[in-house]
Amino acid sequence: MPCTAKKYEADRTEMENEGLRNIDAVLTTRELAKMIKDAKINFAALEDEKADPAMGEYTGAGVIFGATGGVMEAALRSAKDFVEDKDLTDIEYKQVRGLDGIKEATVEIGGKNYNVAVINGSANLTKFVEGGQMDEKQYHFVEVMACPGGC
Repeated sequence: MPCTAKKYEADRTEMENEGLRNIDAVLTTRELAKMIKDAKINFAALEDEKADPAMGEYTGAGVIFGATGGVMEAALRSAKDFVEDKDLTDIEYKQVRGLDGIKEATVEIGGKNYNVAVINGSANLTKFVEGGQMDEKQYHFVEVMACPGGC
């Protein structure tokens, strides 16, 4: 996980069940880069290989996960794929992307409409909660990205 705030989050008592930590380790991007440098790994010199079975299946969701709206879009795309069992290569939820403080959308999955919201920055969470939006509409999923713009 690239975010330094993840180190704090991983250390919270809520991230533990029955004495077992839910997260084993958190590495920032800089720490990972230092490990690669210390190990003298030269990616340009490595031979191409097929992905191993444990990591052989992946989606583009990991690429957008750290951006505001990325968690929401990844979840919506996955839900649509699981529910409708369709090829979703061209599905994008642009209405939940961007740096606006509060973004709202209604999306259709499996013939049902779902209300979602994306909050960019923790200051906007207060505005969202105290502004009455939650009283006006039933939300099925709200993403809050504490750091403006994402991780």
